[in-house]
Amino acid sequence: MGMLETLVDWYVSQKLNRIRPKMKENILYAESLVDQHNLKNLRDVITFLSKYKYISDPGMGLFDQQDDLKTFIKKGGGDCDDWALAFYRLLSVLDYEVYYVTLVDSRIVMSHVTCLFRAKDNDNLKKGCIYAIDQGNIYGPFESGKALVSKYNQIFNADYCVVNIRTGDYLDKGVKAEDLLKPCEDNGGGNIPVYPVNTGNLWYWIAGGGIILFLLLLHFLK
Repeated sequence: MGMLETLVDWYVSQKLNRIRPKMKENILYAESLVDQHNLKNLRDVITFLSKYKYISDPGMGLFDQQDDLKTFIKKGGGDCDDWALAFYRLLSVLDYEVYYVTLVDSRIVMSHVTCLFRAKDNDNLKKGCIYAIDQGNIYGPFESGKALVSKYNQIFNADYCVVNIRTGDYLDKGVKAEDLLKPCEDNGGGNIPVYPVNTGNLWYWIAGGGIILFLLLLHFLK
């Protein structure tokens, strides 16, 4: 990983660690919602979540925080990372292959989180292809990391250059964009290489903090 990729990986871990103690509770909560509301597919999940709203984090979004599904439902919505995790949780219960994806721009001043999923037979999408779902909007299919970044640059008029992808019930497995995002005909799913994400090593946190201080120093010396 380069310096910027390492920093983003560190930051995503730090944000997710705040909700990690209650992840099991939220997994069970997602299962109960699926049963209670008879959710069976992607469209059901989109319809169910359509009554929730976009709610910015405190300070007009400056104080970035991650909410899991239970808090999202209780609050009546959330911002991009909360929406992404809400879709992630519910689609995961329905046995979709899902990914929590963080996009960060070159200046580290703009980021976005979305949920990627692999389409199934009854989704009215290209089966086996990877799509993004953003607050009920579906984008894709994406057959390369470059295509994903290009689309989100277009949507937000941004300059995203880092793609951090997590998967697993506890979002503790990393995935490389080049392994996940391939031409649909070459990408059957189910055999995507994953690597363990560092969520608790002290030296990892010290290194991440050091990188942040270094980048801030460069910023103020310009």
